[in-house]
Amino acid sequence: GRGYLGEMCCLASFPEEECTECSNDRTPWMVSNDETCETSPGTIETKCRDDDWWVNKNYCQQTCFDAGRGYDGINCCTNNGIFV
Repeated sequence: GRGYLGEMCCLASFPEEECTECSNDRTPWMVSNDETCETSPGTIETKCRDDDWWVNKNYCQQTCFDAGRGYDGINCCTNNGIFV
């Protein structure tokens, strides 16, 4: 753009978007079958924001978000607490 010669600009000058520390709570089925949100990609593809029961319970919040299937209005933080 129109910066000064020899100056490097960065995005750090913009405020960070608010994020939520998301959980990865498992469904009762996952618990009883020793599964985790991370080891159930097929379930993540078909549930998350497409299943009313999951939406009401916010199951696998972080994994759903990381898979691009997060719940409406919830922006999960990354491990360092910053929304990406």
